[in-house]
Amino acid sequence: MGGTGEGGQGTVPPITVGLAYVGSVLGIGLVSGAEVAAAFVNKGEGWASFLVTGIILSLGGAVVVAGAARWRTGSYREFLLRAAGGRLGRFLDLGVSVYLVAGLATGLAGGGELLGRWLELPPKVLSGVLVAIFLALLGLDLSVFMGVSRLVVPVVFAAMGAVALSAGKHGDPGPFIGEPKLFISALLYGFFNVLAGMVVLTAMGKRMVGGGVWVGAATGGALLTAVLFIVERAVRGETLPLPLLQAAGRVNPNAGVVYGFLLGLALLTSIGGGIYGLGARFGAHGRFAGAGTLIMIAFLLSLAGLSAIVQYLYLMAGGLGAVIVAAAAIRWWLEVQGFGRV
Repeated sequence: MGGTGEGGQGTVPPITVGLAYVGSVLGIGLVSGAEVAAAFVNKGEGWASFLVTGIILSLGGAVVVAGAARWRTGSYREFLLRAAGGRLGRFLDLGVSVYLVAGLATGLAGGGELLGRWLELPPKVLSGVLVAIFLALLGLDLSVFMGVSRLVVPVVFAAMGAVALSAGKHGDPGPFIGEPKLFISALLYGFFNVLAGMVVLTAMGKRMVGGGVWVGAATGGALLTAVLFIVERAVRGETLPLPLLQAAGRVNPNAGVVYGFLLGLALLTSIGGGIYGLGARFGAHGRFAGAGTLIMIAFLLSLAGLSAIVQYLYLMAGGLGAVIVAAAAIRWWLEVQGFGRV
């Protein structure tokens, strides 16, 4: 691998890989508890589903990082073309780009609503402000996202743990094996989040240090799984759109305000990672024209009230993530065994 180690200029050590993985996933529903409620709590009980999701988060992240480091990718497009070949790779590239536009639309709508409650301003106006921020983020270097992740992830993790443990419903953990639909939801949820992380991780391939960088991704997946289990205990029985935020407010009104700020910070961190990955896909010369256009399309979709597509986004992105992980794992194994190009 290139680079000079952890202190080498422009290099990415394993711990940074793990934090970048977590930072790219944390803000898209996990920190609010909304994803956990939708994917697990509202599907019935059966905590073995968390093990399914945890395995996918850890192994899926490790597969993506192993491929990105081996192929020294600079974007998800490069990764997909190498993992799946020309025709399928281009199709997956289109699918990931569509996912990012839909995800940004839901993020803009949700971010506008969240900021609107906090600042008491029209949500659509605040969504427009977020667009301006996102366009500015296209000019930032990867090191900025990594630096923010190193600061934001530990603080948000601590806050989530404190709120979840204070508001958690203890007692009978429920059955080990749940209904089949719960396991299907767990599979989709796991691959959905791997896809979100892949957009950032594949942009770091040329700067990853050491053959053990996949350990960072696997560790990040394990941390996400641990928080997933804790949050589930807090949001069980909740029907509110942002259950963990409301739980923080019930513990203490001031805690609700602080947690709301951290929730917004985590959301911006995750979306910022997605925008960096989108910009990397178009390259240094095309990022403002290509990625900027897609961001504006996402903004128009959010204004049109199409953020409700999020329920279909999980299905599409989960299936897409499963195909990508499988293709990357097969290609990586074939190359390691000497059957593919190196």
